[in-house]
Amino acid sequence: MISDGLIVGFYFAEDRLIHRGFDLSSGRFLEVDKSLVAIPNGEGSVRKAASIIKEFYIDRLGRPVVGVGLAVPTSILELDQHSDRYGTLGGQLAPIGWKNFNAKQTLLDELSSCGVSLAEPEKIGIISQVGATAKGHFKQHFGTPASKPSHPLKNDKRSYLYIVADEGIGAASYNSGWLLHGSAVPNIGHSMVIPIDGDIPKTCKFHPRRPCLNAYASLDAIYARHPEILELPNKFIDCNDHSIISGVAHYIAQTVSNLVLFMSPQKIILGGRIADNPYFLGHFIENLSLLLENDEEFDELSYPQLKDFWSMVEYQGDKDFGVNGAVWTAYEFVDRAGDITNLDRQQ
Repeated sequence: MISDGLIVGFYFAEDRLIHRGFDLSSGRFLEVDKSLVAIPNGEGSVRKAASIIKEFYIDRLGRPVVGVGLAVPTSILELDQHSDRYGTLGGQLAPIGWKNFNAKQTLLDELSSCGVSLAEPEKIGIISQVGATAKGHFKQHFGTPASKPSHPLKNDKRSYLYIVADEGIGAASYNSGWLLHGSAVPNIGHSMVIPIDGDIPKTCKFHPRRPCLNAYASLDAIYARHPEILELPNKFIDCNDHSIISGVAHYIAQTVSNLVLFMSPQKIILGGRIADNPYFLGHFIENLSLLLENDEEFDELSYPQLKDFWSMVEYQGDKDFGVNGAVWTAYEFVDRAGDITNLDRQQ
């Protein structure tokens, strides 16, 4: 049984390389470190993570690292954790600098070049950023049984939908205690939307003949149509033009309304810099209500939990859910052998 050592999580944000550790012996989280400027290259970012493990967590703190979680801003091409290709990133929709490399192997190679060898290299977990955010939020609010921390709650029927609206727009879902995914992580940013009359989108290079959510409501699309927002100190967060905010909220609500009809979630959690605008939540709820309230299927017998949108939709708030979710991802890898239980008591 592992009773000592650190679990380390990394969240590769657009502008920051965020990391934090969890100390198994004390059962406590270490402080989140957001001081490092991001490297605009996936392989370089993962190699930097390896140097942080060596220089900060091992050399400075003098502790072994027993698990690592990486929350990446790109498609994960292989989700089978038993495959040699697990950790392969890229795909057509991957951000520049995050294509066609294996994050797990890159981390192991760089650690090896630093003279570090993880005792069990398979205990490296890879997760999408929106998946990590969802995992961090869900685990903090609901936890899991202390005896089986990587297992879902017994008889838990909660269904939570997470939306992260930023440079791209992503989604994740927790259902009955499990973070859901299929053959790849969900990507709702390229789902089709119906344009508002007169609205001219920024062309999406991946499918220029089909209007998608990212082309209308991502931060890049907002700034392309309204460059004056770039002059504000915090850009879209400081925008107080309600016609712009409502338009963005309408497009995101279009996609979310379809997910609601499919999933019937108890809660929708909104995060990202678009959701950080203080007026966005109200406009989103208003638009979601308009899209759904006249649906004949929305009677009290079919969707009772969806009648009060103000109770159903929440702002994410806490900015550490993503890196916490990366820690949880590594923790679950370590726990599969029944190694540890401390982290659950910290959530």
